[in-house]
Amino acid sequence: MGGFDAFSLYFNLSYLFNMGKSRILPQQIKRLFPWILWRIWKNRNLFLFEARAFHPLETQQKIEDDAEKWSMAQIVDNEREEEEKFDQETQRMWLPPPTSWFKCNIGIAWSKKKSMVGSAWVLRNEEGKVCLHSRRSFMGVKTKNEATLISILWAVNCMNAHHMNQVNFAVEASEMVGAVNRPKAWPSFSFQSNEILCSLEKMNAWKFTQEPHNANRGATLIAQSASNHPDSNPMWRPGGGGGAFVA
Repeated sequence: MGGFDAFSLYFNLSYLFNMGKSRILPQQIKRLFPWILWRIWKNRNLFLFEARAFHPLETQQKIEDDAEKWSMAQIVDNEREEEEKFDQETQRMWLPPPTSWFKCNIGIAWSKKKSMVGSAWVLRNEEGKVCLHSRRSFMGVKTKNEATLISILWAVNCMNAHHMNQVNFAVEASEMVGAVNRPKAWPSFSFQSNEILCSLEKMNAWKFTQEPHNANRGATLIAQSASNHPDSNPMWRPGGGGGAFVA
């Protein structure tokens, strides 16, 4: 016969655990089983040692609350573990610049529907510390190539405005990297390469490299925030390494 036994504790525990494996019962019910046992044991101790008794409906509510809190804690822990794992992978993939150099990661978030691009750059030193970062949006941007060019030129001009030298510009767009480093091999991007190289002439030393997506995640997320809030004023923001404000 199914169901709980009137005398055997072991039979009842076995029945409860077996029901926990049932595919018929919804998960919302099965997750209560451990907390039923926990609350019975806890209420028993409170009754024996403190002479405290609880109404069955009150006990039921506490069981449901315990199960809900535990379930939410597991979700938060799992999300935190995923975030930490992703951050660790990003840190492993992000390579610092050489000694006395800076690395400027450029993030680009273009929206074809809105004809706009959110742009961002993050400047780090050789120790990986953020010195400066900024974001802004540009309207009326019709193509992805145009969005990429505008974002790169803005980042380079920002570095020039800060009188920065020995900067490694890191972008995800491989075609732009190729066009800057080998203009003759990328004739279809001659306009873009000329524009970028003209801006870079103001720097004594620079590099232009391709960055993996995961390693560029920080700059991309800031660019996406600029794209989602196009009405916000462009700002220069100091990072963990300090830096000057520019309006």
